[in-house]
Amino acid sequence: RAARAPARLLSRLVLVPLLAGAALAQTVTVAAAGDIACEPGAVPSLRACQQAATAKLVETMHPDAVLAIGDLQYPTGLLTSFKGSYDKTWGAFKSITYPVPGNHEYYNLANGYFDYWGKRVGTRDQSWYSFDLGAWHILALNSNCHYSGGCQDGSPEVEWIKADLAAHPTTCA
Repeated sequence: RAARAPARLLSRLVLVPLLAGAALAQTVTVAAAGDIACEPGAVPSLRACQQAATAKLVETMHPDAVLAIGDLQYPTGLLTSFKGSYDKTWGAFKSITYPVPGNHEYYNLANGYFDYWGKRVGTRDQSWYSFDLGAWHILALNSNCHYSGGCQDGSPEVEWIKADLAAHPTTCA
């Protein structure tokens, strides 16, 4: 258990303000969700497979960005499943989506995830990235530590986090 503790310390998304002072802040609308799409052909129920309904809800928000925070495509994140289910609903937001992989994407080594999203999500060896949105600098992290080179101090991802945060030193006002 002690060896797994560092993984719990890494959140999937870290927000760092770019600008100090509320007067400088730009308002942005963000939708965030995980556990999104059932396998193609699955029948929606009251408790599951509501990707079409949730996509319609997100559409009404007119978001500037969508944060897809893991387990985007059940059951195993295959590319054919992404194309047959996720893409038909949440794919409407693909150009403004910033995803991170969940454990279900790694049931096939996240091949479907990386093939669907392409270079925008990093590489198979460095599956974390950052971006700016309004007055925020956002880090999209991979919490699947055993696939990403570890989450302990000194691991590639943690060293990247330190460097990225050093390059964006603004703090909350």
